[in-house]
Amino acid sequence: MSEGLLVRHCSPTLAGMKTGNMFTCTFADDMEMRSCIRCWNRMFVKKGLRFLPLRSVYCFQ
Repeated sequence: MSEGLLVRHCSPTLAGMKTGNMFTCTFADDMEMRSCIRCWNRMFVKKGLRFLPLRSVYCFQ
């Protein structure tokens, strides 16, 4: 997920206007999802924000 999409989905929370936010995003696989979440948590921990995956759905093509 790009930083632009992250800002679009989470800007009210990042601005302190909301206490939380839920949104969906697509990743190539579980490892990519975990890597992105780990990176985001490192970036936003100082602001008191945390990203948690609530559900993972696998799409077979």
